[in-house]
Amino acid sequence: MLFIQKIAVYYSGRERFSDHAREREALKFLPVRQSLRIMPDSEVLVHTVDMRQYDSRMIVRKEQLQQFGREVFGEGTRSDPWYHKDLFENIRIFCEDDRYRIMFCDDFYYSIFSRSRRHGRNEAYNKKGSPFRYADRLNETAFRLGRNEYGRIYFNNRFVHPRSREQTYVRYIYNIINCDREKFREKMFFCKNADHEYRNMKSWIMLFVQSITVNYGKDVRYPRFAAERRNMQFFALLCEKPSVDAEALVDSRIIEQNSRFVNGRAFSTKTYGSEIFGNEDGYNLPVDNVVRVVKREDGYDFFYKSYNKKAFTLKEGQYGRVMYNYRRIDRDTRRWVYTECILNYYCAERSKFREKLFFRKKPDFELRDMRSLR
Repeated sequence: MLFIQKIAVYYSGRERFSDHAREREALKFLPVRQSLRIMPDSEVLVHTVDMRQYDSRMIVRKEQLQQFGREVFGEGTRSDPWYHKDLFENIRIFCEDDRYRIMFCDDFYYSIFSRSRRHGRNEAYNKKGSPFRYADRLNETAFRLGRNEYGRIYFNNRFVHPRSREQTYVRYIYNIINCDREKFREKMFFCKNADHEYRNMKSWIMLFVQSITVNYGKDVRYPRFAAERRNMQFFALLCEKPSVDAEALVDSRIIEQNSRFVNGRAFSTKTYGSEIFGNEDGYNLPVDNVVRVVKREDGYDFFYKSYNKKAFTLKEGQYGRVMYNYRRIDRDTRRWVYTECILNYYCAERSKFREKLFFRKKPDFELRDMRSLR
């Protein structure tokens, strides 16, 4: 038999920041305080808890315990009321012999509440009769639960309420256990580390990056030219507003400086998804191999390779800058080429995009690794 605990935590924009986010992240399971006689033909028991987070506390607004038969299995159809049910938002259950396949999908595609849509791998693409047969629709296997196995799913969403017109955020947790019905008890979901875990957390903030690389020769190392380079710490963004699916915008510039003029040799602006962010070992940021960015729920951690430790953390509305330099020998001319790199980072919502986004002399955080190069 399958036991499911669905926890939904609703919160507003005021509760999106660190202290409240840590409180939400600490919540993984709850006790089942209601009793229910399990019917012989029951296949799935669902414990649903809706909560509202305020400044100082979380309040349970609704709690119920329900049981269902085999009618809940399958993906359903658009005309099938199970497709629109609130009970199993974003998951589908398939019974496969002695185990269950749990799929994560986009249930909000037809939502009247303007919830964010999810895109990704679709295992039912072009499948006749499937509500997920269309392209660019998320529908993938999260995990398969064998006997006595525990699975956990995390995902989030936001929507504009049609009456209040306020932005509302929701964090969902599904705890799913495949076990005998005799094991049903109050603390059956109390487990910090599940056997299987699936996350699909959308970020409501994005990272704006401006990479400036200034190359110069030995003849322009002097104070007059150095003052000119100090005025190149930021530039205006000459691009359109990023798309709603963008996780990061990277503005890259390569500038050549000599004794006669300053020449902008290359310029590009691109948007990226979540693949831009590294993990504990990788340096995936496409602007250089020196700074690694790790995405968190409420911001970004920045690691500087030379220091091998975290340089700073940016949260919404904060600005960071990394500056470093080095020299190399040009392969063609065999002369020294000096390079000064400036990396500007701004963490904000997509709606904050503007032309002069990086125009700030004093950032909130700054890391300088400027060496004396002869």
